[in-house]
Amino acid sequence: MKAELVKAEMKLEGTYWWFVGRRAILERVLRRLGKHSRVAVDVGCGSGRNMQLLSRYTDWVMGFDRSPAALELAASHGLPIACADG
Repeated sequence: MKAELVKAEMKLEGTYWWFVGRRAILERVLRRLGKHSRVAVDVGCGSGRNMQLLSRYTDWVMGFDRSPAALELAASHGLPIACADG
């Protein structure tokens, strides 16, 4: 994804209904599972915001994306990332 689009998407992630709703559903599912998982992988991690959520329910989370611009943003969360295509 182009760097401009990645940055525009990141600005929307906090308030746009699609991103907010998707994270709410993900968190509801994770809470229902009730178990603390050891490992989580976020394929297509984008800016890494879902990785932050996953990190509350797992011992270790890693994000993969093929966009260098997205990985640059995801790295700012301090979680491991790698350039790969899922």
